[in-house]
Amino acid sequence: MRITVQADKARYTMRGGIGASWHAIEHGERKGAGSAWGGNPAPDDAAGWQQLYRHADWLGLNWIRAEIEQRSYEAQRGVFTWDSLDMQALYRILDYCQSRDVDVMLQQMWGNVEWNKYPDVDALHSAPHDVAVYAESLAKLVEHLVRTRGYTCVKWLCINNEPGFHFSWWQGYGKQPLSITPGLKATRAALDARGLNVPIVGPDYTGMGWATKDIDFDDYIGAYDLHTYLEHFRLMPPGQSEGEKVMAEWVKYANARGKPFFLTEYGAMQFGWLGNHPGPGTYLASLKNLEIILRGLSAGVEAFNRWSFVNRGDLDGQWQLVDTWDTANDRLLQTFVPHANAYYFFGAIARFLRKYSTVLTTHVDGVFDGWQQYVLSEAWRDADGHVTVVVLNTTEQDEPIELVLEGHDGRPLFKYQLTEAIRNRRDARLDPAPVNGAINEIVPGFSVSVYSTRRIGHEELANHQRS
Repeated sequence: MRITVQADKARYTMRGGIGASWHAIEHGERKGAGSAWGGNPAPDDAAGWQQLYRHADWLGLNWIRAEIEQRSYEAQRGVFTWDSLDMQALYRILDYCQSRDVDVMLQQMWGNVEWNKYPDVDALHSAPHDVAVYAESLAKLVEHLVRTRGYTCVKWLCINNEPGFHFSWWQGYGKQPLSITPGLKATRAALDARGLNVPIVGPDYTGMGWATKDIDFDDYIGAYDLHTYLEHFRLMPPGQSEGEKVMAEWVKYANARGKPFFLTEYGAMQFGWLGNHPGPGTYLASLKNLEIILRGLSAGVEAFNRWSFVNRGDLDGQWQLVDTWDTANDRLLQTFVPHANAYYFFGAIARFLRKYSTVLTTHVDGVFDGWQQYVLSEAWRDADGHVTVVVLNTTEQDEPIELVLEGHDGRPLFKYQLTEAIRNRRDARLDPAPVNGAINEIVPGFSVSVYSTRRIGHEELANHQRS
């Protein structure tokens, strides 16, 4: 299989980067909140937060979806509490992002307030009964963070998580999902009234079943986004998968209007989830997550947010990248450790995919069975001129490859590789191995290989605090 990367031929430059959901919600309703709840140290546990910061530094997080709920700052109508425990946790997250030049999409997951809910819907899942008041509160939150506290890292705002489904957190009378468009319109107006130019991201739908023909909110948003969990990426002629085709459609629609498209949640549910199920963090799920990223880069996605950086791992599956919680004893761990498989597979890409990277033209010649392409590859060049190529083998069979870099500036390459030898280990390593000469080799089955001109030792942090 011949992989050709045209290092001097750009396809597009990302207007985002890669990161993971980092929620500040811990002291409200747990039931129904999924894994967007718990797992952080207490706000005054400086040592615990420094542990999390170091893991974020190693992983190279550079685009964070920071999550909050309205109850965290306005549990009673008109009474804004800027020093609640949840808000203090949010400041910890934003302090990290501010110091590392990380872009933040501020996400209000839901309202979860009794005073602005529909009478026959629980507060957590209810859409706001008064959308204008909801929007006004959100604008005050953004103003507090951006102006009062000076968080210039807050680049984007999303007003609700996954509207449009029966399980969603934007339901009206009869527990019916309501259109998110009035909320987007009201929030844009409330931000504009305060002179806040933070663009809104929407619609935040989940799944690849949404068609661009149904969009009626373009006037109110600055970026489009979707979530994906269950897509199997079956190939369709002429070789593009169903999920990738939908992403490409949304990318084309967004770009035609001068806007980016983000994948603001992704993960693999095919291997099990719910409760404390280990499925989301298994070896095969971790491979699937890399496939989602590579297919997203092929489609033109400009930011990727994985679910999630931390959570307790006992609510709707073990989605966390970092283990912080002792589920057996229901308490915080003293030492936070990598979550097996997920941590290292995510790091294999995130340590190299810097924000605003330029995605390069890449060709993979060699399709098996006429339909299913087993080996995927994408490449990019970061702002420092470093080129990285990722090769993912999604089958258990070893595959021979030839990697050709055209238009390369001659910088030496280093190889990083994860194979099944690391399955379920917490002590895997991503060590650089010098590449000498042409790349003609066998990539092991179920593996990822990274070839990069950027040399990062395993102990080296991908993010560094600004001076």
